[in-house]
Amino acid sequence: MYSQRIGKSAQLAVTKIHK
Repeated sequence: MYSQRIGKSAQLAVTKIHK
């Protein structure tokens, strides 16, 4: 459960940084 939440947050952060 926690992994999925952290994964989603990390993905969003990565996408923001990439953009």
